[in-house]
Amino acid sequence: MLFNSHIFIFVFLPLLLAGWYFFNWKKKFALAQGYLIGMSLWFYAYVNVNYLWLLLGSCAVGWGLSLLPEKAASEKGRKGIIAAGCVFHLGLLGYFKYSNFFLENINAAFGAQIPLLQIVMPVGISFYTFQQLAYLIDRCRGDAPKDSFWDYLTFMVYFPQLLQGPILLRNELIPQLYDAGRRRFDAGRFSKGVQFFVLGLSKKVLLADTLAKAVNFGIVYGISSFGLSQDLSISKKQAAEYIEKYFEAYPGIKVYIDELVAFAKEHGYSLTMFNRRRPIPEIKSSNFMQRSFGERVAMNAPIQGTAADIIKLAMIEVYNRLKERGLKSRLILQVHDELLVEAHQDEVEEVKQLMTDAMKNAAKLAVVLEVDLKEGKNWLEAH
Repeated sequence: MLFNSHIFIFVFLPLLLAGWYFFNWKKKFALAQGYLIGMSLWFYAYVNVNYLWLLLGSCAVGWGLSLLPEKAASEKGRKGIIAAGCVFHLGLLGYFKYSNFFLENINAAFGAQIPLLQIVMPVGISFYTFQQLAYLIDRCRGDAPKDSFWDYLTFMVYFPQLLQGPILLRNELIPQLYDAGRRRFDAGRFSKGVQFFVLGLSKKVLLADTLAKAVNFGIVYGISSFGLSQDLSISKKQAAEYIEKYFEAYPGIKVYIDELVAFAKEHGYSLTMFNRRRPIPEIKSSNFMQRSFGERVAMNAPIQGTAADIIKLAMIEVYNRLKERGLKSRLILQVHDELLVEAHQDEVEEVKQLMTDAMKNAAKLAVVLEVDLKEGKNWLEAH
């Protein structure tokens, strides 16, 4: 769920605020906290409900480990608790993030044919992994008191920072839950909050989205600060700052891009999510310009190639479904991420439903594939 989406602004946020203030007004503090937890879990599950249980299981284990420091008889024992937390949390993160990377290298090094795992990294796992580790370290150092499971869960799943960070310390959030002044509705504070929200949303829609699109696509293509400065008509220094701040905000993307380049340098090719190879001989060239081109291809090919794979799978599925149902409608064209079907007048609604379902389920990802479907008497009208 995006913070600038209609469902967040007009459904999620009003329901959250209404419920939070209502339960606190009735002095049902436990219900208010439970409501906040439930809404935060809905916020997370809206992206992909399949990984909700992973989040809850991780939090359950993390809370259990946080109860142990007082039982440790020595500093060595507390270090052992931290080590156990690292093994569990980093092991879980590593499984989703690096399993296929290791399997690919084993296959390449030994000529093995070990099938890759069909897994996708859960959204937000890096943030709640390191936040739980930071909490556990604070507990073992004596910098954080023992919390109830509900306080711990609130701290870990609180929706504003769950998917995109930042990583918080326990004392930055939990004390606010018990601040009586924050539990009561205050018109002045509420008005100020609305002003900040509207201002931030306006900046995002009017300014940030334009910059973000250029930066996002530029980084995927391995753009330099000079290239970005030309695209946005800004100074090279300012463009370099945008790229640097982008990687500071999303360090996982930097790691991912570096891994793509390293893999291509070692193997001479890149792989899409569906294991389709794209040879990149330029990446081993002694010529700087050719080598730089190869590195940009290594960054982009797995992403753009995976997108191409998905639309091809969708195209095959739409074609097969039209044929299986014996419809008169025909798939006639694919352009980038679009499929064009010439639908018989009596079959329009059935074809729309068929295409939407086939395209949404063309690939199983951590996020939902969105389908924008339009109709018209010709292609221009459909746009």
